[in-house]
Amino acid sequence: EHGATAHIFASANAAHADALAKAGRLSLYRPFAKNEMALIVPRHNPARLRGFSDLPKARRIVIGAESVPVGRYAQGLIEKGSEIYGPDFARSVRARIVSRENNARLVRAKVSLGVADAALVYRTDALTGKNLKHFRIPAELSIASYYVQGVVQTEQPHKLAHQWMEFVQSSESRSRLRAHGFLVP
Repeated sequence: EHGATAHIFASANAAHADALAKAGRLSLYRPFAKNEMALIVPRHNPARLRGFSDLPKARRIVIGAESVPVGRYAQGLIEKGSEIYGPDFARSVRARIVSRENNARLVRAKVSLGVADAALVYRTDALTGKNLKHFRIPAELSIASYYVQGVVQTEQPHKLAHQWMEFVQSSESRSRLRAHGFLVP
């Protein structure tokens, strides 16, 4: 939007790609990977959590800021939790949130450093965190996030842009994404 030279746009926020496409700045965009949220705790698990339903037992919870996708997904997950675990679930969890970070890595770092008892991050961040234990979110609550990419519209689209798009959809690329914890469409 601000004139930076780019041939491919990729984002964990599909709304950004939608806005660029509507403005005529992006073409051929499509999802290339999917992620899910996970609950992480320090390896020693001071709050003794056994899963997402135990989240209100944590004293210090960290989530992403509402202005970033990981924060919106976490907030949606907390609200959805009240539908299954009762209306006090979300209120209790919100009362224990001590920090809202600008990205998933900062959220994960708070737990790795022992500053928080629990956090909600992407599954891929949970799998790569050191000194962490993670729990899957129950399927009935799961919120998927999609990663999309597209070719940036220019007068002369770069020939490698389309090759890149094909590579990311290839079995080799999909295998690499899976190896790092992503789900692929």
